[in-house]
Amino acid sequence: ALGMCLWIACQTRPDCQYAVGVLGKRASKPDRADWQAIKHLAKYISATKDLCLKWYRDRAHNLEQPGAAGAPGIS
Repeated sequence: ALGMCLWIACQTRPDCQYAVGVLGKRASKPDRADWQAIKHLAKYISATKDLCLKWYRDRAHNLEQPGAAGAPGIS
């Protein structure tokens, strides 16, 4: 379960990275509260599955985050 959350957090859900990191530190000896936290995180991810980063290729074949093209300092 934590591996799934880790993959999701690293690939598309930076909002979950802190929680996954904290849970990962306790993965070697999880207790009941840790399992409840993992289940809570999985439910959160499931309930908010419409929220994720989406990357598109621009004309120069560089990855670009939507809406970031007009941000200062980004060319």
